[in-house]
Amino acid sequence: MVVDLSHFHFEAKILSFGRKNFKMSVFEKLTKSPLIYIALATGFCIIVLAYFSKRVLDNEIGLLPMAIPPFLMSIHSTLYKKYKDRKYWQSKYWITAITVITCLIIIIRLWR
Repeated sequence: MVVDLSHFHFEAKILSFGRKNFKMSVFEKLTKSPLIYIALATGFCIIVLAYFSKRVLDNEIGLLPMAIPPFLMSIHSTLYKKYKDRKYWQSKYWITAITVITCLIIIIRLWR
């Protein structure tokens, strides 16, 4: 019985990670990218907003305030390559801005 494995080219690359000559450059590039950190912070803020909207607050947070952290992330992701050498385009400033705006949204909704 002969089995044709020519269409499993992508799976063969995935299984080759166990070889000794595998370079970690792809993984290192992903973990050093500031876009990954921005995306993780934005995802965490969205989960926090959803938790507060459903469990803590009396009224749910609207769709527009829930979309502010992803909107900031998309601005950073779009303009990152153009301005990445500037001081204020570092990921720590944007992560701080996304987190502060998330806290402000929650505080404003608590006072309403």
